Amino acid sequence: KDSGPPLADAEEAALRARHRLRAIGLQVVRTWPWPQWARWLCSQSFVILTSEVAEIFEGLMQRGALSICSIGSAEKTVYDEANLDKICVADGQTQWCILDMEKVVERKASCERCRVSLGWGFKADVRVASLRESGLASLTLQWHNAALEALTPDRNPSISTLSAKLTRGRTQRLVLYISAVSNDADGSSSDFARAIVDVVKADIAEQHSAPEFKMDGLVFRGNLHGLANLQRWLDCFLELERDEDYSLTGSVWVAIRPIKHGGWATEQLVREVLAHVFSMEPALRFPQFFSPTDMAALSDDSRRSRVCHLMDHLAGAVIEAWPPETPAVTAEDAEQSPNQQMPDKDCWFDLCAWPCAASICSSSHATR
Repeated sequence: KDSGPPLADAEEAALRARHRLRAIGLQVVRTWPWPQWARWLCSQSFVILTSEVAEIFEGLMQRGALSICSIGSAEKTVYDEANLDKICVADGQTQWCILDMEKVVERKASCERCRVSLGWGFKADVRVASLRESGLASLTLQWHNAALEALTPDRNPSISTLSAKLTRGRTQRLVLYISAVSNDADGSSSDFARAIVDVVKADIAEQHSAPEFKMDGLVFRGNLHGLANLQRWLDCFLELERDEDYSLTGSVWVAIRPIKHGGWATEQLVREVLAHVFSMEPALRFPQFFSPTDMAALSDDSRRSRVCHLMDHLAGAVIEAWPPETPAVTAEDAEQSPNQQMPDKDCWFDLCAWPCAASICSSSHATR
C-alpha cells in the first residue's frame, strides 16, 4: 500500500494552493464548473519519483518478466517479452463530467451548453461592453442565485454550477455552461438550465441593453450619408422605418449608449437634434428668392443636383424651393375673388433650408 507523500511535502503543496486561491478570489472560484475544479486541483499536486534498481529488478523477476540464466561461468539476464507486455503502462489523467454523478448517486444530472444571442452591430457592442464592465464572474453568481429563487424548493437542484464566456460568430453570443444534479431520484435537473436562460435574457434586456425610443413626424431630405456622422457624434444607432414599398415613413428607431457605459448624449438631446435636422418646417426661409427664370433653369435635373451639392458642401444645408406662403382666405373673400386662390405661374419661390447632419457634427459648437 502506498503510504503517500511525506507530511512536509503535503503541507507545502496545501500552503501553495491556499495562497493561489486567495489570489484568484472566492467569488471567481465559486463560479468554476466541476471540470475546471478537477484540472486546477490536479495542477496543484506534485510527486517526487525515486527509484531503486534492486527493487525494480526484484519486481520484474516476481512478475516473470525477466530471469537470470547461467551460461558457463557467466550469468545472463533474459527478458520474457510475453510477460513484459502484460505489465500495464500507467494511464494519464482521465476526463470526467458531472454526468458521472449518475453512476454513484441515484439522482439525475445534466450538463448543458446554452447560447444566448446578443445581436449584432451597435446594440451588440453595447451589451458586450456592459457585460464585460459588470464582470462575468459576479454576473454568473447573480444569475445563479436568481434562478434558484425562481424555482420552487422541490425543483431546486442539490448541486449546481454556472459559468459563462463571450464568443463571436455571425452574431455576438453569450455561452452558458450549466451543470446540475437533481434534488431527488424523480426530480428533473433540466429545470435549472431553463431558469438560468430565462433569468439571463431578462437581465440583459433590462440592465445591459441600449435604451431605445421612437420618433415620428420627421422628414428625411437630401443625401442621407450624413446619418453615419450623426450616429458617431451622438454615439447612437438610427434605424429608419420603411413601408412595404421601402419608402421612408418619417419614423426612426433610436438606440443610445447609456452614460454609465461610456455614452454622453441623453435622450432629450438626441430628440432635439433629430427634430432640428429633420423638421417638417424649414430652419430658414427666404421669401421670393427664386425668380420664374431661376425655377425654369432648375428644372434640369443635373443642374439642380449641382446646386444642391454646392449648398451642402459650402453652406452645410439642405435646400428646397417652396411656393410662397399665402394668407388664409375666408369664405367671404373667396366668394368675392375666387381667382386669388389660384397659384400664379409666374410667382417667385421661397428658398427653404435645413441644416444637414454632417454640418452639425463638424460644427465648432457641436462639442461634448
